[in-house]
Amino acid sequence: MMHEIQVLVVSDSADQVQWLRRHESALESLNISFRFTTEFNVNALDDIQALEDIQAIIVDESIGADLVHALLAEVMLLNRSLPVVMAVHEHQLAENEYMIRYGAQDFILKNIDSPATIRRSMINALDRSAVLRATEEAESQIRALIESLADGILIVDSTGVVLYANPMTEELLGKELDELFGLQTPFALGGSEHEYLFWERPNRPPVTLSIQLSPIRWDGRNASLFLMRDVTSEQASFDLLKAARKSAEKAAAMKSTFLAHMSHELRLPLASIIGFAELIEEGETNPDFKEFASLIHESGQRLLETINAVLEATRLDQHTLLPSFTTVNLAPVIQSVVKRMQPLVKGPDVVLSATTGPQLKVKADAAFLERILNNLIGNATKFTPKGTITVSWEEEEENAVVHIVDTGIGIASSFLRTAFDEFTQESSGPSRSHDGSGLGLSIVKKLLEMMDGSISVSSIKDKGSTFTFRLPLVSN
Repeated sequence: MMHEIQVLVVSDSADQVQWLRRHESALESLNISFRFTTEFNVNALDDIQALEDIQAIIVDESIGADLVHALLAEVMLLNRSLPVVMAVHEHQLAENEYMIRYGAQDFILKNIDSPATIRRSMINALDRSAVLRATEEAESQIRALIESLADGILIVDSTGVVLYANPMTEELLGKELDELFGLQTPFALGGSEHEYLFWERPNRPPVTLSIQLSPIRWDGRNASLFLMRDVTSEQASFDLLKAARKSAEKAAAMKSTFLAHMSHELRLPLASIIGFAELIEEGETNPDFKEFASLIHESGQRLLETINAVLEATRLDQHTLLPSFTTVNLAPVIQSVVKRMQPLVKGPDVVLSATTGPQLKVKADAAFLERILNNLIGNATKFTPKGTITVSWEEEEENAVVHIVDTGIGIASSFLRTAFDEFTQESSGPSRSHDGSGLGLSIVKKLLEMMDGSISVSSIKDKGSTFTFRLPLVSN
């Protein structure tokens, strides 16, 4: 049920509102009650505003146009949401219609309107007043939000004249608001939607502003909104990061160049050391000297392998080692590498073999493919003291999939996520159980990625490991 509507009725005399008195009982049954006053003047306006229980005003034309104007003006100033309805005779409607512009909500025709029509006019006026009140509250909230923003807001028209600026704009630009309103925007942008501007402020430190531009409608016309933010500290951090990155890239380039040069310089004397060690080992009859020569040969060979791995990793980082793609028959390459790797198998308790698989052709660099197989099978022989090492292959969708499965010592689950990182080994430090540079798997991964391939590993500690790599098949 609708709450009762309290209405103040203002007239020149009691006789002037007899038309309403005739409807009073009917309107009270429709939840409208009235309070009548005939002692209205400009000095009484404050008293009207003090009537907090009044929800609407009916002002009779009998009080005269001047007092109607005064009442409407005061209501608009003090309580715009309080609806005012004018009561006029039908023949007076045309001459009073202009009162709408001063704040009148509606008209009641004293000699015509029924109680139902009067009630409808009052409810419509109250509804319009509620909409106005909600709009004012929303505008007030939006204005409070905009004015409390830590970002500056500047709105300019299509000619660049400033239509609005919030207080933070004053802070960011170092200009009073009255220096902005109605004048040309103080800065010019390049035309993009997001720009950075170095802005010098009088008697204050300069700032770097991030400015985002958005087209909007303002007061019924096209305008532009500039959202400004002080990013001075962020810009300083960015400059430091940029300088640090440049320094790091320079250091990385120097490291790669140094490693490449040093690796190259070390390979030649190492080749001589290995060669002379072989000659001494073959011609020496003293068993002690023969053993020493063998150790020199073995150590030199290990060092040469490490240098080759470092050189290869460096060339991959510098992008100077690039694949030369051809169509490669997978099965013969696997079988050839397995055959060559047989001498690396440690002892009679290990069996290295390749299964019989389909004839597949892959798009790859043949030398890269052999290097990948050498590293993976070599790793398997190193970490498999007994059992089997099996290489198999199959077709899976548009890829050739190669599996290297061993029954060796396996890899701990905590190490699997970093298995393909550079210089990473599960066994590290002076007490490590196996030799190596920790570059082999990272090189394999890079070589595969350069050929649009991929690699993964699964393993169970003390049970064995399975390395699986994929290469794209040649389309028929």
